[in-house]
Amino acid sequence: MSKLICTVFVLFLAACAAPEADNDLVAGLMGPLTDDTPDGQGVLSLLNDASTTFTVLDIDAHLDKRAAKNLIAHRNGPDGEFGTADDNPFDTIAEADAVKWVGPSALGRLLDYATLNGFIPQADDVMGTFEKVPFTLSQAQKALALVNSASFKTLDVDVALDKRAAAAIVKARPIASLSALADVYYVGKTALTRIRDFAQPVEPVDPVEPEPVEPEPVGLPQGSDCKAKSDCQSGLKCLGIPADGSGDKGKCVNTKPLPGEGDYCGQYSPCQDGLLCIGSTLWGEGDCGAQWFAGTYINDSVKEIPDSEVPWDCGDKCPSTSSSVVVYGLASVPVDIVVTVQIDHSKNTDLLVTLTDPNGDTAVLWKNSNEVGDGLSKSYVTNGISRDDAVNGKWTLKVADTKHGGGGYLKGWKMLVTSRWD
Repeated sequence: MSKLICTVFVLFLAACAAPEADNDLVAGLMGPLTDDTPDGQGVLSLLNDASTTFTVLDIDAHLDKRAAKNLIAHRNGPDGEFGTADDNPFDTIAEADAVKWVGPSALGRLLDYATLNGFIPQADDVMGTFEKVPFTLSQAQKALALVNSASFKTLDVDVALDKRAAAAIVKARPIASLSALADVYYVGKTALTRIRDFAQPVEPVDPVEPEPVEPEPVGLPQGSDCKAKSDCQSGLKCLGIPADGSGDKGKCVNTKPLPGEGDYCGQYSPCQDGLLCIGSTLWGEGDCGAQWFAGTYINDSVKEIPDSEVPWDCGDKCPSTSSSVVVYGLASVPVDIVVTVQIDHSKNTDLLVTLTDPNGDTAVLWKNSNEVGDGLSKSYVTNGISRDDAVNGKWTLKVADTKHGGGGYLKGWKMLVTSRWD
């Protein structure tokens, strides 16, 4: 299964302190998360995978410990061991949602982790089996398009369905999912097979002469970490080694412009496939650039936020905790900067959160804000950080407690940065 390269900012969601309410299958957070959607199948694959342990769910996926414990206990069965006869793997999203301490944010965090780690099915991956008929993601999409648009005559004659099945499908429209299609009267294994094969017929493969085998290229491919140009394949450069001494590696990059690179982009003018819009968080518009101009950098270590000893604002002398990431492999200067933090603190309005770049410029992200301490907080950094200084190097997040009383932890943070040539 191919891993996804997300172009959205995946949220770190905080653990809850009480059982989460039923959520109508998380429809309010991310759209319908059902068993026959790619997202639903990805979450079920994650929960039923042998590599998914309590530690993975608790630490890596950031679930509440109780939710992680109960999910693993349900899946492993009474003997507590996975891979034995009494296992009880999850068959539906509703089954996972019914586990105590699992609710909308837990399912959301499971979906985030499944997305980042390649559990979401792609076009040619089998996303589910309905009435014993397997469907890939591509077949499922085309089958639903067919049953929602084809005439009764097409379904009856061309697809060769039972007349009663064709009539029931037309009456049941719109049909939102394969589960709903399988529930339509007179639609069973034969009907689903014919719908699948008609919507996406298997094309005959012409025999081809084997092509000559090209020699393997010498050196590291595009996107690999490198320390010198000689490390990379021919035509690639080793770019983005920090000049501040915080790191000694860059990335192998092909700097040859791509079609559409440099074009204007905005809300109604998206970039061509394979390019990203650089500058949209600053100005609402920007220029199209290659994917390597952007990077996401994560520090998921947990650090305690020390409490201030005085009841008034302690100013520059406030106790604080710091956490850093090293940006490397980008162009020369930053453009978009998006910081996402996960903080668990009892008095969020006491907190001051800042970001300092490799050049010493500092931006205030949150100051005495109700956003901080409520699990996830995200900031689009527009002021305080120069867009004309080096992007590659050490970036430091600092969390200070400005008043006495309360306590908590910085549970991790990440920063998405786009760059350009100065």
